[in-house]
Amino acid sequence: MNRVDDLDDADFAVVLLQALTRMAVRSKRRQADLVAALRGAQIVAEPARVRSALKILRAQGAIEGLVPLSDGGLLLSVTQKGSGRASPAPQWLPLEDLDVTAD
Repeated sequence: MNRVDDLDDADFAVVLLQALTRMAVRSKRRQADLVAALRGAQIVAEPARVRSALKILRAQGAIEGLVPLSDGGLLLSVTQKGSGRASPAPQWLPLEDLDVTAD
């Protein structure tokens, strides 16, 4: 069973964005190759599901500049807005819950 099979469409879109962002941060133009990002994150999903996630991410302004490649791949840019969404917000404890004796 694939680790993304149980995710709903919105959660799958976030996982896909994380994979794209990991690749895009290494690019001067913040670009990622969809197929390579999926392979690198070991994500196996139906093409229709990937297309649906891309539509969600594009509508949210997380990705832009989708360019079909001659080998059937897709090059895209992860926006600043998208790269900020790719990682979950840090979970900080309220100050009153911190142990003051901890080093």
